[in-house]
Amino acid sequence: SIQYHPVKVLIRKLQKPSTLACGMVVDILPTTTSSSLYHQPEKTPSFFLKPHDWQYAYQLRADHRVEPFSPQLATDYTAFIQSGETDAFLEHLLRSSSENDEENWDNGQTETALAHEMNIMYRSETAVYAQLSDLQGTTIPRLITAVTMNISPDGTNPEQREHFKTKGILLEHINGVILSDLLSLPPPDGIATSNWQDIVDQAVAIAPSLGDRDLLNQDVRPENFTVQRLPGHNFRVNMTDFGQSRLRRPAETDLEWGRAKHDQDEEGAIGLVMQRRLKKKLGVEIQFVASGRYLEFAELEE
Repeated sequence: SIQYHPVKVLIRKLQKPSTLACGMVVDILPTTTSSSLYHQPEKTPSFFLKPHDWQYAYQLRADHRVEPFSPQLATDYTAFIQSGETDAFLEHLLRSSSENDEENWDNGQTETALAHEMNIMYRSETAVYAQLSDLQGTTIPRLITAVTMNISPDGTNPEQREHFKTKGILLEHINGVILSDLLSLPPPDGIATSNWQDIVDQAVAIAPSLGDRDLLNQDVRPENFTVQRLPGHNFRVNMTDFGQSRLRRPAETDLEWGRAKHDQDEEGAIGLVMQRRLKKKLGVEIQFVASGRYLEFAELEE
């Protein structure tokens, strides 16, 4: 069975806007348990806490045309969970792929569906970090541990309590700037023209490393990269979001996988986009040449 250890944190900074998962910079408050997370009990380093919390996943809620979470929606969700109808509804979600169903859901069902979707993203992201263990601490953050937050109201039984547990991950905190935000930084915090090529090259180079490890990231964009300044005018670029990623399926053929990778175009999603934004916003020109690694699969017939 899973062993849980309670940990207290101090929230230093909220990441805004919260998108598919809210995020925050936290300090782990020193305790006997928490010191084992970083092996330096005399210090309180910062980490990045990413709860996969449907309540504050603003982009997810907007995508489904759902209003912001409120006390009334919390009441409706609790009532639905306590009604005993949750398992049957989740079984229906697994069998049905029709988005038209959403129009007929009540508030409790809608919140349950959103919570279910966030749980899927949590499982996907933790699987990705396991698959990319050798890249952690280099081009992606280190995964410290998985976390669970219990928000169960009074009166819930153990089975119902599972639906009030928010899963999340605790990551290495990259003290940097989101790549898309770098475009708007004024001097002296802005990036010198001569550094942009290296920064974008680093971001683009992460894409092939994903394919080498049988990973497809369906949400590659500048907003999901962090750039950290290093001594000597150097930079470290990290890909920081894998909530909409998947691993290659065991039965997926080379053709199916190659087409999926080609159609997603992870290299272009960062290289072409940054090339255009830099030209338009800063008048900076950089070179981007796609590797064409999966081009052959777009031209094959079944």
